Amino acid sequence: SNQILWVASGATIIGSATGTSVTVKPNLTGNFNISCNVKRSGANSNYTKTGSKTVTRIPPTTTAIISGNLRLCSGSTPFTVTNLPVGHTFSSWSISSSSIATLSSTNSATTSLTKVGQGTVTLTANILNSCNETIPITKTIYVGAPILPATAFVNGATYTGYNQTLNYSLSSSSINGGTSYQWSVDGPMNDNGGPTCAWQILGGQGTQTITLKSGCISATVVVRVVATSGCGSSNTKYIYVTVGSDPCPAAFR
Repeated sequence: SNQILWVASGATIIGSATGTSVTVKPNLTGNFNISCNVKRSGANSNYTKTGSKTVTRIPPTTTAIISGNLRLCSGSTPFTVTNLPVGHTFSSWSISSSSIATLSSTNSATTSLTKVGQGTVTLTANILNSCNETIPITKTIYVGAPILPATAFVNGATYTGYNQTLNYSLSSSSINGGTSYQWSVDGPMNDNGGPTCAWQILGGQGTQTITLKSGCISATVVVRVVATSGCGSSNTKYIYVTVGSDPCPAAFR
């Protein structure tokens, strides 16, 4: 006759582990493995036959969502768990950084997020299904105005002649939800039919790359850019540009 021994990893064997079949209770999360060792009664213990099977578990899902604004500019704003399916219940809230925003409640299906800093946070609601498995759902919230990171800088020429076409670009995107980029030149501008010797914005306003036409007044100007969103404007990045009639003056040779 055969001797059978079942072994489970990531699950608990319910009842007998020596029959021709076995019943197991998996852990709440993760894959599990079942192996079966078989040998003949009275045979050499070194001679066994082993078979195993790994069961890959699909993470539980839910149709529940977090309802609320993507942006928190100031003050507080509410968030609610909605669209809970039958058998699913709300469990708790958590937030990725309490130095950026705080929660009014962690154990009610509706909570308020209050701004205390600036940056991006992840709001998490934990949902329990009918098997008591925890299903986290998340929402990214932009708190305050966008930010241009320390690694971002303006690329482009630092010296130009008169009436030259120039391209300037921001080296990296804004963080914290910037949606547009606003450029300006701190110097003589051609605005509403102004003097033709002034600087002009030819194109690209709103994007990370802008095309300018330099003026014909010798000066050092500042080309600036900020990122904007519904919560306001970011810090400024800039580059100094010197304008002169000689495209290669002695100081730059």
